[in-house]
Amino acid sequence: MLKQLRDRLSYALIGFALGAVLAAVLWLLYDAGLSRRENSPEVHAGLVNWVKYVGGFFAVIGFLFKDRVGSAIGGTAREVHDYESYQSSNPEVPRWLAVLALLAVAVGVWYVVH
Repeated sequence: MLKQLRDRLSYALIGFALGAVLAAVLWLLYDAGLSRRENSPEVHAGLVNWVKYVGGFFAVIGFLFKDRVGSAIGGTAREVHDYESYQSSNPEVPRWLAVLALLAVAVGVWYVVH
């Protein structure tokens, strides 16, 4: 019984520590304004609150689900990365604008060569 409680508490500590790192990244993105997609000046929770809530959430996940806390943190970090990198890696450029830009480049190369 005591070993199971110690295991759960150690996973909760691991969840809190890794959640605190993730909270610092989220704070930099969304509270410090480094996000490419979100510009919300009304979010000013402070680093301590980010660590308290995100770290606490993952500590509870670690206590309840033990070794699945790593998957939860990894999945959350992947989702944040996908969310932040979606706009920059997949810009929606109209086809006519892309054809016009390629045509302009071709005319510029032809002008320089001749």
